[in-house]
Amino acid sequence: ISSDRRMNAIFSIIELMSACLEPNGETGGQTRYQSDILKRAKCWIRANLEEEISIMDLANEFGLTPRALQHAFAGIGTTFSAFVRTERLNHAAAALQSPHFKRESITEIAFRFGFSDSAHFSRSFKRQFNISPREYRSALPFDYVS
Repeated sequence: ISSDRRMNAIFSIIELMSACLEPNGETGGQTRYQSDILKRAKCWIRANLEEEISIMDLANEFGLTPRALQHAFAGIGTTFSAFVRTERLNHAAAALQSPHFKRESITEIAFRFGFSDSAHFSRSFKRQFNISPREYRSALPFDYVS
């Protein structure tokens, strides 16, 4: 298994474990059913971040309606799209910090995590982290980028 695939597997396992072990307090006033839907949805999204995914894909995967999923995400104050974007940005940020991805360009990392346009990725990254991906990566120790 290549080191890229190994790192992707490690990222996915960590994210799956953390998603599945989240405390119930995050779901606020949701029913247990909605909370369970949300936990399963988050695990599936995190495991499929490098794929093109839609709310319809997720609904089909779990035999639910898109509306049921929208309602579950609304219960924690977000949307399906916003959750996916945030997860992709968080994983891209982790990749920018990882020595395993140091040979990949910022554009390649953006594409890897579902962004089809590097300018859109840069704007979204800066909006979330208040720093551009290039500045974020260049802030790493010198031996990382060599």
